[in-house]
Amino acid sequence: TTMLVNNDGSTRMAYDIVKQYFNPSVVEGRVTDSLDQGVSGLVVKTTDNASVTKTNENGYFQLHIPPRKFEIVVDDPSFYSQTASLTTTTSGEKISYNFFVAPKNPGIWYKLKLFWKNTIHKS
Repeated sequence: TTMLVNNDGSTRMAYDIVKQYFNPSVVEGRVTDSLDQGVSGLVVKTTDNASVTKTNENGYFQLHIPPRKFEIVVDDPSFYSQTASLTTTTSGEKISYNFFVAPKNPGIWYKLKLFWKNTIHKS
């Protein structure tokens, strides 16, 4: 049957499975570059594509994932990919995870800003 609760009030196995999907775990974080600036518009997803999002204008993201072991990846043609292996164990759990990405072909302005950050600005 499709009952989630037995006549005695105890829950059936299907109840826990449905609960995981309607009360998923949350993985949130920020993607930054070498300049410590948030990177917008990057795809953040589980490697099985079950959950996919993009970073907002400040580099923040949020994924909703049923409790399990999984890998998330930050992927964009302009940046080197980054992957993390994580595990959520309970419904509604929140995990924070931040990524650092490096551009594949940084422009001259990026290089100058990075030089400023690493040499002059530290003085």
